[in-house]
Amino acid sequence: MQKITFLFFTIIFSLNLSFAQVCPDANYSYTNQDLLDNFPQDCDEISGNIQLLGSGITDLTPLANITKIGGTLRIATSGLTSDLSGLEALTSVGGDLRIENNENLQTMEQFDNLTEIGGDLNITGNEALSALPQNNILTEIGGYFNITQNSNLTTTDGFNSLENVGRFIQFISNSNLTEIPNFNNLVNYDGEIRIINNESLESIIGFSNLISVTEDIDIKNNPLLNNLTGFDSLEEIGESLEISDNEGLTDLLGFNNLGNVGENIAIFQNNNLVDIAGFETLNFVQGGIQIAVNPLMVDISGFDAIPSINGYLIIYYNDGLEDVTGFNNLSEIGAFMEVNNNPLLAMCDAFCEVLKDDIGSVTINNNAPGCDTKQEILDNCNIGIFENDLQSISIYPNPNNGKFKIDGSISFDKLELLDLSGRLIQTKSVSKNSYYDFSNLDKGIYLIKAYNENIIYQTKIFIE
Repeated sequence: MQKITFLFFTIIFSLNLSFAQVCPDANYSYTNQDLLDNFPQDCDEISGNIQLLGSGITDLTPLANITKIGGTLRIATSGLTSDLSGLEALTSVGGDLRIENNENLQTMEQFDNLTEIGGDLNITGNEALSALPQNNILTEIGGYFNITQNSNLTTTDGFNSLENVGRFIQFISNSNLTEIPNFNNLVNYDGEIRIINNESLESIIGFSNLISVTEDIDIKNNPLLNNLTGFDSLEEIGESLEISDNEGLTDLLGFNNLGNVGENIAIFQNNNLVDIAGFETLNFVQGGIQIAVNPLMVDISGFDAIPSINGYLIIYYNDGLEDVTGFNNLSEIGAFMEVNNNPLLAMCDAFCEVLKDDIGSVTINNNAPGCDTKQEILDNCNIGIFENDLQSISIYPNPNNGKFKIDGSISFDKLELLDLSGRLIQTKSVSKNSYYDFSNLDKGIYLIKAYNENIIYQTKIFIE
């Protein structure tokens, strides 16, 4: 009987050794290596938090047995010379994972086996860090994903299997970051995306399967950013979209499938943006649209699927803007409208429908003649010309050498030629299907206005 009892307790003891052993204290905090070297070696799980702080921590191998941390792991030390050797066994962090201000840390491959981060992932202020973990196991982060002020990091490639992040995703002030290629497993994201102040960032090709975002997308002050193709699948933004101070952007073609924006769209101070042609499927904006201070932008050809804007429309200080035909189908603005200080904008008949009805407030001024007041726009509207008739009117050839013909089903009595400032250059009487000769004029873009007693037809000609 004694032998049986002894054998039973031996088996139980052996089984206990095979299960997780919780470390004796709930929380640990170390600021020097001597204390860390005395970390208990007969346990593999910390129920609370562990902090490794200051310059005195140089070796993490005393933690080599740890597989699980119930609370937060914070590493903020200048003593580590290259990596996080000693944490290879770690698979679970129940709270936050905070890798902060480790000025000599270069890589984090020791986190390749992590399967859980219950709180935030914060990787910030690590000046020498060149790569994120190539972790293809972790699918969810309970809190936010923050990559900030890691000046040597060139790519965010890593954590490539993430399907959900609990709060926001942000990349801020990573001065050598050139690409964001990951997050291609995110589909419907309940949070916010912020990409701000990354002075070397050239492309966002990640997020390729993202369909919806419940909060904001902010893409701001990334001076070399030249494309947004990663957002090609995006259909819905729950709150606002802001694209500002990105000097390398020339177009916004990454938002070709966007249909709904729950609050506002702001596109401003993108100094090399030439046109806005990337919002052809957008049909609902709950808040407002602001397009401002884009000095090289020539035309707004997107937005033509929007019938109404519940809030405001603001278009101002776009020095090169000539064309707003992207708003041709806009018929209602709920709050107010401001179109001002666009010195080349002379053709605003895209606003004819919306200006026929009352809007809470309308401010239109300091644009080119033809679009300098609400009344000017209404005077130039092609009221009474049906769509089929408009399509039948043509000027050809265009471009031309100054000689052209107006053809169509509508007869006009008078023709005016104006420069883009609205200055009248010449007036001619009109006879149907006749050629008109302005070949004495300099090469450039001019406005043509053709009149009869009921209507005004206005378009541009290009003399080469």
